[in-house]
Amino acid sequence: MTVRSALSKLQKFGIKAEVIKSEFPIRTLSQASSLTGLDPSLFTKTVLLKGTQGKIMAVILKRTEKIDFEKVKQVLNLKKPPTPLTYIEIKKLTGKLADSLSPLTIPPNTTVIIANNVLQQEYVVIDGGDEFHLIKIRAADLPRLFDDYLTADITK
Repeated sequence: MTVRSALSKLQKFGIKAEVIKSEFPIRTLSQASSLTGLDPSLFTKTVLLKGTQGKIMAVILKRTEKIDFEKVKQVLNLKKPPTPLTYIEIKKLTGKLADSLSPLTIPPNTTVIIANNVLQQEYVVIDGGDEFHLIKIRAADLPRLFDDYLTADITK
C-alpha cells in the first residue's frame, strides 16, 4: 500500500488525515515519536491473530502495550487463546510485512477488536503505507474503516 492508496481509502470513508513524511525510514516507535513530537501512546499497531479453527482476527492497540491473549479469548468466546500469525502467513494474506500492518491493510471479512483505550484518545497515528510516512487521524474515526468490529479491554 502506498501513502496515496492509504489516503484514498481514508477519503472513501470520509476520514480526514494528516500525512507525516520523513526523509529517513521510520523503523521504531522512538523514531516515530521523535519525528512527530507526539507521545508514543498515540501510535497504534495492528496484529493479526488466528483462532483454533483458522479464523483470522485483527487487534488494534497502542504500540506501547501488549495483547493479553486470555482477554481476547474471553471477548470472542474462544476455546483457546488465539495465536499471532507468522511473518510468512501475514505476507501471504496481506502482501505486507508484519511490521507495516495498519488498520488500512486488514483483510476483508476479518473480525477487528480495537482496544478501548485507543478510542479514548483524541487522535491516533497509523502506518502510512510505507516506511517514510505516518498518518494521523481522529481516534473516533477508526471504527468507520470496519464492518465488523468491537471494542474491549484486551491489553496487559
